Amino acid sequence: MTEADVRFLETLEVDLAQRLGPRVSIVESSLERPSRDRMRITVTTDASGVPGSISEEGTSLTAVAAALLRRAAEVRLAEGFREVVVGAV
Repeated sequence: MTEADVRFLETLEVDLAQRLGPRVSIVESSLERPSRDRMRITVTTDASGVPGSISEEGTSLTAVAAALLRRAAEVRLAEGFREVVVGAV
């Protein structure tokens, strides 16, 4: 991973953390390039003690990041629902 990739992931983590909310924390993120024209970003999360991950693959970093930011809303909603049904941990 290049220095630019590392900076991109750091910035993405900040944006994701804002969208995930206070009950979901980011444990780590990784960038893989399975082929010349594909890339995958995986973000490992912890939601009130429950581990999870979000992964997206695409042809550009910006497209993959945009997809992850959209998915962050789903993760936040699922955590809120889990908290209502199961209760806060």
